Amino acid sequence: MVRRLRLGSGLVLFSFVLTHFLNHMVGLVSIEALEAARHMAERLRELNLVLKSDLPQPLRIGIGIHAGPVIVGEMGYGHAISVTAIGDAVNTASRLESLTKELNAQLVVSAPVAERTDLDLAAFPRHDIELRGRSESLTVCVVKSAHNLPLPGATATGS
Repeated sequence: MVRRLRLGSGLVLFSFVLTHFLNHMVGLVSIEALEAARHMAERLRELNLVLKSDLPQPLRIGIGIHAGPVIVGEMGYGHAISVTAIGDAVNTASRLESLTKELNAQLVVSAPVAERTDLDLAAFPRHDIELRGRSESLTVCVVKSAHNLPLPGATATGS
């Protein structure tokens, strides 16, 4: 038996499928962002080994990861055009990056991003923090050494 869907039902179904698809894509992008952070930390560790005799102390990196809607576009005129992103998610990620210094960590990732991945981040400490410009606190996962992030399907080792 074939049922005909009214236009309203079709829009609800389309909205559900689109929302599910977008949530899935945000999860994939979140995993890729965490994998990029792990790779950056690994390459930095290798670079520090090469430069050990040339630097008084190792180079450090701080990474903040958050997700959300942003506006992306070209800014400027003529030769001074660049692509930029603005929005609450950009501001929050920037503040998380700044927080890495205070927490002595390579990576601070928001809980909403961590929860959208299939990575086991239970070994890393979580904190509820207040960020300038946000009315609500945000739970974050603090990773001292991003190269300790687990691979997809693996368990975290902590720190």
